[in-house]
Amino acid sequence: MKVQVGASSDRGQVRSENQDSFLITKHAFVVADGMGGANGGATASKMAVEVFEATLGDASGHSEVEHALREANAAVHHLAQTDSSLKGMGTTFVGVVIDGENQDQLTLINVGDSRAYILRGAEFIQLTLDHSWAEEMIRAGTVKDSDPASIASRHVLTRVVGVSSEVDPDMWSIVVEAGDRLILCSDGVTNELADPEIATILSHGENPQSTAEALVVGAVAAGGLDNATAIVIFVEGEAKRQESNVVTSPIPVVRVAPDVQELRSFGTMASKNHQGPMLGAIPTPISKSYFRSLATAFRIFTFLVLFGLIVGLGVFGIKTYANGEYYVGVNSTNHVAVYQGRPGGILWFKPKIVSTESITTSSLSSSIVLKLQNGVVEPSFAAANQYVNNLKNLQASFASGGGG
Repeated sequence: MKVQVGASSDRGQVRSENQDSFLITKHAFVVADGMGGANGGATASKMAVEVFEATLGDASGHSEVEHALREANAAVHHLAQTDSSLKGMGTTFVGVVIDGENQDQLTLINVGDSRAYILRGAEFIQLTLDHSWAEEMIRAGTVKDSDPASIASRHVLTRVVGVSSEVDPDMWSIVVEAGDRLILCSDGVTNELADPEIATILSHGENPQSTAEALVVGAVAAGGLDNATAIVIFVEGEAKRQESNVVTSPIPVVRVAPDVQELRSFGTMASKNHQGPMLGAIPTPISKSYFRSLATAFRIFTFLVLFGLIVGLGVFGIKTYANGEYYVGVNSTNHVAVYQGRPGGILWFKPKIVSTESITTSSLSSSIVLKLQNGVVEPSFAAANQYVNNLKNLQASFASGGGG
């Protein structure tokens, strides 16, 4: 199998730096979207792709791909633990590796909400599922995609490279055909461009490089509120696709496309619960018959005390989590404001306004207003203020006729 590859990356219109990284070798292609403060995000994504590349080398087997990612996770996590300025950093990771023995096969590996898509004929298929709280609740049927709570928590990730000592990737084996087109991209692309727009650009691209550039330029022009990175891969050969309008699959796409096989025999994947951390077992009610003896009553009393302690710690943990981030949003008077908490709140812990800015929604573009209404999450108050300052600069540029 021969492929042509192109890549493009941009920091966008608001972010002060580009914390995305990407990797292109003769057989491995990766996009990583870093997170974790002023320096952490860029460090995490860069280290992840570098360690992955160094560990993988010329290997291409499924187990070697998984091992390379686990080594990358360990390296990022170790640095975060030893350098206090990088504590809590992490990165998403989506990549494909061409199988050295079966040239028509790719191994796809994914952690986080960066995505992989394939365009085959008139079908545009999302190959990865986002590892976010909202998407996992949607897949479990707990919330609906249109639920405001799911929209607000869409970027609360449930799996990230480097945050924990262990990582649990999704892995897939994909059989590709001549004429297939694939894209790996960060959420700076998918947040700004709808799937039909991505499919159209991918379908009409003349070559991978110009197509990757068109995707990133389009994402920046549509709002550019985050770093945007795309790798585009064209599988060489005569395409089997029909020259017709692209038909997009509904989102989220359950990966049941032909020639796509989930790899559950590797690492910890065979025993992990992939429905997300929020779906725990419900305790069985205690029967009244347990109170017939004093000993049993004492055991139940001990259990209740421990249960109460666990609940108390859980409430404290949820409160700490709920107030652990800041985001930029819009208040009731249509002014830009900085909030402490999570967009939409967590349970009964609602976000609170910590500062109100002079910027009004009437002075901003509709795409930026839409993002602010959903809440733009930042890891710290300082980062949120920096975001506001960038908005002010962007507003001033529009006011002076500079555009953005």
